[in-house]
Amino acid sequence: MITKGFLNILVNITLIISFIIVLLTLSCGGPTFEEAEAVKGIKIEREQYKPGADIYLMIDESRSMFGSQGNDALGLRHKAARYFFQNLLIKDSDAKYPNRISVIHFGDKPIASPLIDLTVKYAEKIKNQIISVPPQEATNFIAALEKIEETEDSAPIYYNRRSKSIIIFTDGRPWDKKQLSINDYFSQIKAIVQKKDGRLGRFNFFIIGIDTTGQDYQKTVGQWNEIAGASNVFRITNMEDLYAQFNNVIRKIFEFGSTKEDLVATDQEFEVEPYLDKIEFHVFTQLGLSLAIFNPGGLLVDKDMKNVSISEGEQYTIITVKDPEPGQWRYKITEGEGIIKVFRNPIPFKLQLMNPKIMPLGREIEVMALFARDDGKEIIELPQYPLNFAAQVTKPDGEEMNLDLRKIRQSLYIGEPIIKSEQEGIYKIKLIVKGGIKLDAISTFDIEVVSYPYLEINLPAHRSTQHYDKRLNLQVEIKEASKTVDVRKLFSDHPDQMILAQLHRVDKEEEYPVYWLKFNEAENKYLSSLPIKMHERGLYILDVQLKGNLRVNNEKMPESDLVSSEFSVKPSFFQSILEGGQIILLIILIIIASWLLLIIIWLLKGYSMRGTLSIQGPLSDIIESYNLSRKRFLFPKNYDYEVVDSENIAGANSKVSKSFTFFIRGKNADRIIVYKGGWGALIFLGLFASKYTLSRQDMIEIQDIRFEFF
Repeated sequence: MITKGFLNILVNITLIISFIIVLLTLSCGGPTFEEAEAVKGIKIEREQYKPGADIYLMIDESRSMFGSQGNDALGLRHKAARYFFQNLLIKDSDAKYPNRISVIHFGDKPIASPLIDLTVKYAEKIKNQIISVPPQEATNFIAALEKIEETEDSAPIYYNRRSKSIIIFTDGRPWDKKQLSINDYFSQIKAIVQKKDGRLGRFNFFIIGIDTTGQDYQKTVGQWNEIAGASNVFRITNMEDLYAQFNNVIRKIFEFGSTKEDLVATDQEFEVEPYLDKIEFHVFTQLGLSLAIFNPGGLLVDKDMKNVSISEGEQYTIITVKDPEPGQWRYKITEGEGIIKVFRNPIPFKLQLMNPKIMPLGREIEVMALFARDDGKEIIELPQYPLNFAAQVTKPDGEEMNLDLRKIRQSLYIGEPIIKSEQEGIYKIKLIVKGGIKLDAISTFDIEVVSYPYLEINLPAHRSTQHYDKRLNLQVEIKEASKTVDVRKLFSDHPDQMILAQLHRVDKEEEYPVYWLKFNEAENKYLSSLPIKMHERGLYILDVQLKGNLRVNNEKMPESDLVSSEFSVKPSFFQSILEGGQIILLIILIIIASWLLLIIIWLLKGYSMRGTLSIQGPLSDIIESYNLSRKRFLFPKNYDYEVVDSENIAGANSKVSKSFTFFIRGKNADRIIVYKGGWGALIFLGLFASKYTLSRQDMIEIQDIRFEFF
């Protein structure tokens, strides 16, 4: 017969199992959101382009440049301009939005080419823009700058982050028929350059002046310093030096750092630094001279090497070596005697900013930078040249912040702390990478912050950890300047046809379908669930894109707003148990269940008992009596009792507390077994417990058994 005590045990076990099941359910589940609608045939793309450059080269064609007494009697400015173009042509740029150049010959009336892509396809077209023009009477900078504004307005829009530069080569001061003073001319130039909302306000200016007499150009240097900055104003006294200055300007435009030219007369060693993407050798040879370059392995650098490319110019050769080996290299003059001039251009790997060039006011700016090769492969750190990364931010009001760059995965770094975009304007981001004492590479980028509606992902939170679930729940809202907007009032589109979401798994380069998110009217938020089982550990990126039409047009707003949330997925504690040890857990559960079954069988195999059982204490007092009638076993109970010290009965500390537990079970028709140990004896079937067998012989009529504990 099943006793009441036994039923209590079964109830308790059931409650414990139910509690575990509830915890597992809570850890696996979440709130129910409306399921998102899948969209076929499209995907959300975050296009990443290499930075580009738009460069305007202004060449002075005034009369003082011409003739035997002119500053450029041999027309070297045009040859140097072709070298300038060739130098730019070998620089890396984006395939879709490459670097561009426009050449402006200025004097009386500027002659300007449109902005032309600096690609091999258009190389001949650009060379044809560098032309010889008749001597001009005036030196009209203002007309040339206005022509650049016109060219900017008519140029196709390139959507990558681009630097804008104007290089002016001149030999004199501004002059035209108006015959104004130098100060008046420069006041007009500054008015154009500094015009509010003008095209030229964000241009970098570089001024190269030829000054053989110290008369005309020298008088204008102070004015040019105010426009371009003293570090961007150069003076040469020999036209041959124009090549070097053009090379220096290009290095400034692309932030490659300064370099010095090598003058090679004999065998000469030089060091190539680590962490270089490439190195260029611009070799200017004289008739009858030849130069050879050897790498650290002693191999001659020539066009047959896979990582070497060579381009020929007028009296110069440009040798480009990709992934140059760091160490000691060597020049060797192989033919003739004399001096060969070499521009050695190391081009280091640099950090690239991954943030978009335009961001909304109110969204936090988490600086993200990539330090990788062009093919995306990681740049291996050299132990002798440890890498260090940092960033500096200048806000629109001039406040500066220093950021630490922390690596979050291969080649990708984030800036800490996160920047709050509380002001509209330009945030200048300077990324710095150092490699021991050999590398110091800087790259500068602008992020323009303007006010327009943008997305904010609340769930899953950025850089959070999500547990396994049968779906991915999303909570997204639209804000402007940190405040939630009324979606229906602000946009003319149906709310359910404005926001797309797509999940990417980073560690497996896996893409999931695109979904339309559902709008919740009551919450004024998008509450949707993507029917994607999140049952695998990994790193995920959720891209959410807003493409809506405002009721009132905002020219500052990009065509779409794209925001991402990066999160990891892993099991909760209970899910880990299930995931990592399902077989072990199953075995354990089977063992426990089998043991419980064994205990039940062992209990039920006992004989029914009769009579009563009295528990008698040390002082012969009856502690408790039990009716044994029809019971096969009696469950454990704990008893506390006291032993009195007979020698010190009245003593306050004479009592010693003791306790005992017992458990009894019928053995056969006339015996019962008392197990000392209680629950322990029950669980281990009495195998390791002290036990006493009590007989009922000659006691059937009395039906009373006394069991004494001492």
